[in-house]
Amino acid sequence: MFDISSCRSSLLTVVVRGKPVEVIDTGYRLTFSRKARNVDALFWDRETSPRRVLVAANKTLAPDEYDAFAGDLLSSHEWLRGLGGACDSGVLCVEVCSPGRPTLYVNPDCYDYARYVARLPAVNDLLSEIAMNYLSIPTLEEQGRDLFDFREVGVAALRAALHAAFRAGVNAA
Repeated sequence: MFDISSCRSSLLTVVVRGKPVEVIDTGYRLTFSRKARNVDALFWDRETSPRRVLVAANKTLAPDEYDAFAGDLLSSHEWLRGLGGACDSGVLCVEVCSPGRPTLYVNPDCYDYARYVARLPAVNDLLSEIAMNYLSIPTLEEQGRDLFDFREVGVAALRAALHAAFRAGVNAA
């Protein structure tokens, strides 16, 4: 049912509720949503700061099972019961995967439903967010007019945007 061998990065042992737990440190720092109804609601109700993702288990679902899970994150699943939690090192998660679907990181916090959920942002969404936040560029879609497609950008803002993109790449690696 659970297999942590497919995960990446480094193996470490953390103490949770007085017990040692072997986890995979993904290197990701993600923002989790609390009690999101479904995957579409993940970006509406988020905690304020990104947390380090530690994978304690991996659950691979068939695409139809994944879609049902992602469509109702508050439903009960026996395979989540008793898992998850937090420690000084980060958040213990179940990595939920399915072919052709985004990977979800679920911290059930010992419950039997997806109490806290995060996912890696899509690359285009991330780049658009960086362009807006650092360069004040509202869209990365070509507008077909030089006035909108070419921008004058200060070196400091460009440096900050490149650093943000670099950090996002490092966190995703």
